[in-house]
Amino acid sequence: MSTESSILLAIKPQHYQGKKLFPERWSAFVSELRSQLKESGFEDSDSNETLLLFSFGNPTSAITTLCQFINQTKSALDCQAGDTAIPLQIILHLSQPETKYTLAYRNPRASIWELLGPGTIHVCKAIHSSWQQLMAKSSLLPSTFSSDGDGLFKLHLAPGAITAKDPLLSYRSLSHQGDKQPCFYCGMRSHQPSQCPSKYLTMEHDALSAVGYLPFAQLNQAYKNVFSNQDAINKVLASGITSSQIRKNAELLVLVGFLEINKCYQLRFLWNLTFCRFSKWQAVVEAEQVEADNKRLQLGLDCLRVGKYPQAEQFFEQEFQAKSNRRFPATVGFAFVALETQGLAKMRNLLETAQPLATQPKEQIYIALLLSRAYDLLGDAWKARDTMKTVLVAHANCTEAMYRRLQIEVKENCVAEACQLLHVLMLDQRELYMAALMDPVLLPIQTKVEDLLLTQYNAKLSNAQDCLSQAEQGINDLNFWLDSQDPGLLSHNATLDKLQKKIERKSYFDVLDVEHKGKGLVAANHQLKEAKQNELYEQINQAKARREENASFWNRYRYQMVFKNFGTLLFPAEKSLQEASTLAKENAGESYKKAIDILRETEQTLDSLCHLRTRMELVSQICDNALHFTKNLTLTEIGGAILVNALIFGLSHVPENHALAAIGTDPLLQKKALFLTAFVFSPILALAMTIRRQIQR
Repeated sequence: MSTESSILLAIKPQHYQGKKLFPERWSAFVSELRSQLKESGFEDSDSNETLLLFSFGNPTSAITTLCQFINQTKSALDCQAGDTAIPLQIILHLSQPETKYTLAYRNPRASIWELLGPGTIHVCKAIHSSWQQLMAKSSLLPSTFSSDGDGLFKLHLAPGAITAKDPLLSYRSLSHQGDKQPCFYCGMRSHQPSQCPSKYLTMEHDALSAVGYLPFAQLNQAYKNVFSNQDAINKVLASGITSSQIRKNAELLVLVGFLEINKCYQLRFLWNLTFCRFSKWQAVVEAEQVEADNKRLQLGLDCLRVGKYPQAEQFFEQEFQAKSNRRFPATVGFAFVALETQGLAKMRNLLETAQPLATQPKEQIYIALLLSRAYDLLGDAWKARDTMKTVLVAHANCTEAMYRRLQIEVKENCVAEACQLLHVLMLDQRELYMAALMDPVLLPIQTKVEDLLLTQYNAKLSNAQDCLSQAEQGINDLNFWLDSQDPGLLSHNATLDKLQKKIERKSYFDVLDVEHKGKGLVAANHQLKEAKQNELYEQINQAKARREENASFWNRYRYQMVFKNFGTLLFPAEKSLQEASTLAKENAGESYKKAIDILRETEQTLDSLCHLRTRMELVSQICDNALHFTKNLTLTEIGGAILVNALIFGLSHVPENHALAAIGTDPLLQKKALFLTAFVFSPILALAMTIRRQIQR
């Protein structure tokens, strides 16, 4: 049982009532129900005819499988019950991996079954409380519940809630038709290895990474066309194709993608491994273009590809006898010749001979994969499994080895282990999702594989839709933050349109791309928004700084009575900027727009204050200089008057016969001296002192 499965479906058949209702067919009904449940779920070790116990990964799968079977077989029983409920008591229980199941649901004699009505699905309290979350990615229509006591709830399904599920790939079995043994190279039964179409391909022919972009309906039809008429499509491959031609043709894309499932067992992979200059496995898988640096091996592989076996053996023998470091690929070449001429048993013997020659990691993984596949096809399942175990111990992350193990688990009927491994692989390797969808080896567990793949697809589709919804909401919000013609907003709108068109195709890879790119678009929306938010904060801070500067200027301005309107404009600006800052912190589009409007109005006010301040500074300068001039003038006049009077007083004491004595006694001359000092020399000196002070400032 997979650790991912968390739904226990417990069904207690009421054999007495069933045999009365369907005397001859009740046992067959229960057996067929058990068989159907095995296809989709995992039967518990304690399950028996008294109490059927099956585990499912989700309630949708359990409910759908059960209800479809009951609806389909009810009429086939030719019962006379009409609308009478089928005598089955049913409970769905949610279990956690770290806890044990509640014993009451696993005990057919527990009291909980005594009053349980037949034909109705009951769910436990844990499922009832988690229903919305569990069914978030379900295709079931909304349903209702009613309490039935003992912590159980009756599930009432909406009309039409249960519909037949169309498989993702209806024609998977076509690739497995034929009367021959599975081809070692590709797995098909319609041809011998010597006629395998994979021999026409090189490592550069890549399709598995592109086939996932086909919508499932188109993939289904192309798959049917390819495997219903393989000869025609094989002729196209034989004529020579390019990678671009493959991607333009759905049938070629499907066939080449199918062949890539087992690419590591094909001749093109041996070519790449032989001439790849690196020793690591991943370097071979990545299919970088390599140049042949060994003429004998190149010619040997070419001859093998076109069926010239004697010549191929001759070239491989020459390389082997030369005792070069390429003896390993030469021996593997012998094994492929043996496969096409003598059969699998001879190939296996030669591969076992080649195993000791594998010295590099890529060679050790490669020979193990080849041997495991040979053992598997020859029926030696335990050897195939043991070989893969050895490889995975040394190379736990080798995807090809893990997928080989998955194929072995399926053939060994280890269903739970195979499903768990597939679930892990397809989460990280989207190409393996497509491989699992097309691989005929997985036919024995097709129902479970389809359920896993469909659940994965629905989950990714739901995630992608959520991402698009978030991205669209983010872009709508950005309309408040950005101008409609902003390059960033236009780019995001264009990206959203492309993603919406991709998700409408509903191919698996398109859905994965939309999920990934949608998350990127959501993040880009946040980045744009954060950039505008930070820009707003910066502008608010700049406006606050300008306002503080103006407030400081106003506080030290000495002529406030002349410019009262400056203060009238200044003080409301502080409140406006505080309001804009509060709105900005709300981080919402409408709040941002209001904050911008308030900020722009405040900036206009600050601009007005700036213009007014120029006039105020001029007035302040004029008034300051006038006051300083007046002060200087007063001082110079007083000083001048004192100086003139002192001079006159001094001259008045000069002897009368001296030339200067007349000045000291001449009243007119004294008046003129005082006048010149007061109205000429003092103003000039005061003006000079004022100009000097202004220059110094």
